[in-house]
Amino acid sequence: MNKNRHIEQVVLAFWSSKDFVVKELRKIRLTNNSAEKFDALRNLYACLSPRDVPESLMQEYRMHDGGYSLASSVNHLIRQKNALLNIGVKNLARGKNPKDKDRSFAKFFNVPVPENYGDTFCLENVPIIPETIVKPYSGCAANGVFYINCNCEIFSVSSGKYYSSLCDGVSLEVAGKNKKISFDRWVVERAILSDDGRIARNLKVFTFYGKVGLFLETAFPFSAGGAVRKSAYDELGNVVKLRFKGAGLSSLGIPDQLRDYSNRISLASPVPFLRIDFLRGSNGLYLGEITPHPGSIYKDGVMTPDLDVILGKMFIDAEARLFKDLLQGKSFDTYREIYEATW
Repeated sequence: MNKNRHIEQVVLAFWSSKDFVVKELRKIRLTNNSAEKFDALRNLYACLSPRDVPESLMQEYRMHDGGYSLASSVNHLIRQKNALLNIGVKNLARGKNPKDKDRSFAKFFNVPVPENYGDTFCLENVPIIPETIVKPYSGCAANGVFYINCNCEIFSVSSGKYYSSLCDGVSLEVAGKNKKISFDRWVVERAILSDDGRIARNLKVFTFYGKVGLFLETAFPFSAGGAVRKSAYDELGNVVKLRFKGAGLSSLGIPDQLRDYSNRISLASPVPFLRIDFLRGSNGLYLGEITPHPGSIYKDGVMTPDLDVILGKMFIDAEARLFKDLLQGKSFDTYREIYEATW
């Protein structure tokens, strides 16, 4: 009973804080117009979700970009996909990435993909082939990804450690630690390397139905104890501040083809948002994977509140463009065929 009472008090305090924000809004609205007033209103509205806002303030709430959120929009999209699944719409940008279908989809639009040696291996039977990448068929970021170098040494991409066997690496680094990783099916593909022979940088592109909202560049450690380094850029290549650990990464610039490849895939997919990952090799870009529901967009990820709002607005605009195309009869036949989607 005491525990339930405590929870009730926490909930009451939460709603009281929302009411306090609304009261402050009403006070500030009565003051003279100024840049300071505008900023104050914008900051206070950012604290509220649409259900917290009285109807009399809703128009102003929207004017101050209240309610825009990439995290909220993606969460809504996931629920929408579940509702669609319940009425027979299947394989519409599923959360678990079917890597073989991602490759086929990219190849159709002339986007290069790494050479593949198989994607149905069980862990015990993964072949150790020089200069290859071994990764789970259904994975989570760099967790469980290993590089087999030219000497057949097994190197963890996420930690920078070497292991005597793949089973040892999986057991010590990821087994039982991440439920998003499936260990019953493994992919082996040609490693994409940079000019200096290191594992290629990863370029994650946050795409909104034909428009780029964010580039996230990652360089992985090349030895034990090394740090993952990241930097982020807007569509024009300007540096964007994010929340992540580790030193900033000096950019090599955004390749022109990165926008082109991303938009080809994005515009051919019947969803408003995808994160499309590429590898920047010594001889060009290659598809890494397509991620419909990246975990990094949530509060414990890399997004700042301001960026969450900016990309949330891009999501709504993308949804409108997609809806217009659907109304005008766009069919997405290639997507449906490759992903075996039904609707």
